[in-house]
Amino acid sequence: MSVLQGSALGSENAGLSVGHAAPWPGRCLRDGGSFDNMQSLGQRPPGDVGVSEIPGGAVPGRSRGRVRQEKTTCYFGGYKYTRAWASSRKVSFRCSHWCQGCTGTMAFFIGTMGYTVGRPHTCRRVDAAGATLADATSAMKDRVDTMAVDGDVHGAIEIPPLSLALNEAVSIFKFHYVTINQENMNKPTQLIGWAHPSLVNLLRYNGTTIFVDGTFRCVPPGYKQCVIFMVHDRASGLFVPVYYVLSTSRSGDSFWDMVQFVVQGTDQQLEPAEVVCDFESALINALQTQFPNAIVIGCPFHLKQALRRAMKRFLVPEDECSIAVTRGVLDALTVLEHSLIENGIKWVKREIRQRCGEAGIEYSKAKWREFWDYFQRTWLELYDISVWDVAGLSNELVARTNNPLERFNRELNDRFPKPRLSMTTFVGVIKTISAEYVHRLADIPRGHVRRPVRERIQLRVPVDIPADIADDSDDDEPTAVEMISDGSSDEEGQADDENEEQQLV
Repeated sequence: MSVLQGSALGSENAGLSVGHAAPWPGRCLRDGGSFDNMQSLGQRPPGDVGVSEIPGGAVPGRSRGRVRQEKTTCYFGGYKYTRAWASSRKVSFRCSHWCQGCTGTMAFFIGTMGYTVGRPHTCRRVDAAGATLADATSAMKDRVDTMAVDGDVHGAIEIPPLSLALNEAVSIFKFHYVTINQENMNKPTQLIGWAHPSLVNLLRYNGTTIFVDGTFRCVPPGYKQCVIFMVHDRASGLFVPVYYVLSTSRSGDSFWDMVQFVVQGTDQQLEPAEVVCDFESALINALQTQFPNAIVIGCPFHLKQALRRAMKRFLVPEDECSIAVTRGVLDALTVLEHSLIENGIKWVKREIRQRCGEAGIEYSKAKWREFWDYFQRTWLELYDISVWDVAGLSNELVARTNNPLERFNRELNDRFPKPRLSMTTFVGVIKTISAEYVHRLADIPRGHVRRPVRERIQLRVPVDIPADIADDSDDDEPTAVEMISDGSSDEEGQADDENEEQQLV
């Protein structure tokens, strides 16, 4: 019996609760466990722990004075057993309801240190007539998911039905990333991305042209922008929006992270030949870092839009602004060789002054001086000239940069019922748009839909600038001006986009 007392019942035998009584008086499991996993005679695992003494055989965890001491009972498989007899080879137990006629028995074998069930129990008779078995697994999982994200919309978008594509059993939810915000330590950066799997495959082709732009008017509360990644599909001729990324920040780290997630979503197969983006310095740096072999250029439309906003900030009269953004004036700088930009600026200054004189408009010299100081700081020093100067690029590429994303942003904004919408509405809209593009891509090869016919874009022709051109527009001493960014992506300027587009086009 000494062997039995020192190592009888291990902690792995979780089905036997011998806290009320071990096979011998005064012995019980140290942790009061049970042996549900022992359906037949088993071996004692190596390294098993022994039993421990409980004074007087009391039930563990209960007061000795309130519970009757049970020295000859144990629990196994959900039944209570009473010790019947013992020998040097085994200890036999019978069901504690043996007085009522139950025939259930169990035995503990000393040689194997294991329990085995003998005769079946008859003390629990269940009439199964008319009973049905229902599988509640799915309902339980759904209930657990609901309880896990109850009241948290960010959790709800990660599980069905919001995570699934429209009328498809595929997920469009791609990532939800929260990281530290170096610019504001109290507000972490949060990125949430969606993309339809069928559309993501378009990014895997080598040498594609992708477009990256942010919109501000169709984002849920708490987010600063929705960055859209669009690709030009050569097979169908469509400009297809693939990724939608909500961001609470516009820092360089946030742009780098979202581009990295898009690259990972294509299994590192995203290798574009050209990347067209908005004039956001942090975004441009992130794209140039991620795609060192790609040509990263800004959209000419965004350049013109940013310059017009700057004119408004410096209070340049509207008549003079209209002359400056006329085709062949300011935009002439975008097709000049890099070495001719300095003389090109002199030519543009002279051209604006001459056209104002011909139209009988007084030239606002001081305001234009402030504007050209801004142009020097922003477009010659902050941004590299190669970002906005398309000289030397193919006509096909320049034609593709005519900002298809800007047209899509207008389409996207028209889909939303109000500027500040809920997360559920936002997800529903992008699910609908993604499904529409999936159907378009499938219908064009079948002949159900014709390839889109794009309007032919008339490319600008470089002007002939004299090498000895003089600049007489800044005769007065320059004045101190406030540093103003390009503002091409500022939220405050988004409300004027539609009016500006008509004038810029």
